[in-house]
Amino acid sequence: MGNDRADMGSNAALMLACCFFAALGLLAFFDGVHPPEATPAGICLPPPQTWQMPPWLSLAINLALVFFSAFLLAITNRSFNFIPSTSVIFASTMVLMACACPRLMVCLNSSTLLLAANAVALRMIFGQYNAVRRNPGNMFVVATIFSLGSMVHYSFLFFIVIYACSAALLKAFRLREFLALLLGVIAPYWIVLGLGLVPVDDVRFPVIGGFWNQPAPGHEMLWLIVATSLTAFVGLMCGLKNAFSLYSAPTAIRAYNFAMTLPAMACIILPMVDWENFTVYYMPICLFAGLEYGYLNAFTRRPKAIRWSRPKPAQHFSTGFLIYWLTAAVYSFISLMSIYNCLLYTSPSPRDMRRS
Repeated sequence: MGNDRADMGSNAALMLACCFFAALGLLAFFDGVHPPEATPAGICLPPPQTWQMPPWLSLAINLALVFFSAFLLAITNRSFNFIPSTSVIFASTMVLMACACPRLMVCLNSSTLLLAANAVALRMIFGQYNAVRRNPGNMFVVATIFSLGSMVHYSFLFFIVIYACSAALLKAFRLREFLALLLGVIAPYWIVLGLGLVPVDDVRFPVIGGFWNQPAPGHEMLWLIVATSLTAFVGLMCGLKNAFSLYSAPTAIRAYNFAMTLPAMACIILPMVDWENFTVYYMPICLFAGLEYGYLNAFTRRPKAIRWSRPKPAQHFSTGFLIYWLTAAVYSFISLMSIYNCLLYTSPSPRDMRRS
C-alpha cells in the first residue's frame, strides 16, 4: 500500500513538472525570449531554429519531445528496472532541470532533438542486455537516429561511437551489431544525397570551437553557462555518491549504470571542447543528471534489515521544485525587467504626448 502511494505521488510529480515546464515555455514564448543563435553546425541541413514552420508549431513540437523523453525514460525503467525503484522522480527532476533555460523552450532546437535521441538510444541498448536473441536492428535504429541528427548538428556523430561502447559494456556489440551500426550511419546520407533531396554541394564539415577562441559572453549567455555548469555539477556529484552504492547493487543494475555513464560523461566533457555549441548539450545533461538523482533516491538506505529504500517523492520533488523554480523565476524576472526597461526608455513621455 505504501509503495502504491509512493508511485502515485511520483506520477503526480511528473505530471506537475510537465505542466510547469509547459507553462514556463508558454511564458517565455509570449514574453519574446529569443532561442539560441542558429549557427550552421549541421553536415548538410540547417539548424531546427531556422526550419520553415509556424512559431507555435515549433514550440509545440519542442514541448512534445521533452515530454516524450520523460515518459519514455519512465517506461524504460518499468521494463528493465535499471534504477531499482518504481518511482519516476528521475523523470520529474529532468523536466524541472530543463526549466532553468527558457531559451531552449521557445522553439524546436538541436538540444531537444539530442535529448530525445539519447532517450531512445538508452531504450534500444538496454533491450539488448541479457536478451535471449539479440536484435541487431536495435543498433541500426540507434545509428540511424544519430546519423539523421548529425545532418542538423555534428554533435550527434559523437554519440554513435559512445553508444557503441555502451553496448560493448553490456556485451551486446559483436560483428552483426557492428555491421548494423555502419549501415545505420550510411543509410540516411545514402538516401538523402542519392535521391537528390540535399545537393552534394551543401555538405560541409563544421569546425569545433574551443573556449579559448570565443569572446566574452553576454549576460544571457552567462546565465546559460551557470545553468549548464550547475546542472552538470549536480549530476556529477550524484554519480560519485552512487558509485559507492553500486558495489552492493545487483549485476544488472551495475551494467546498466556503467553503460549510461559513458554518454553522461560525454555530455559533461563535450561542452568544454565544443564551447561554441555548448547549449546543444544542456538538455542531455538534464537527462543524465536526472537519472543519477534517481539512483541516489533509490540507493538511500532504510533501516539495516532492508537494503533498498522506499522513495520519498514528495520530499525530493518539493526540494528540486523549489530550487529550479527559483532559478527559472530569476531568469524570467531578468527577462521581463529587460523588456520593461526597454519600453520605459523608448516610450514617449506624457509631456511629449501632450505636445503632439
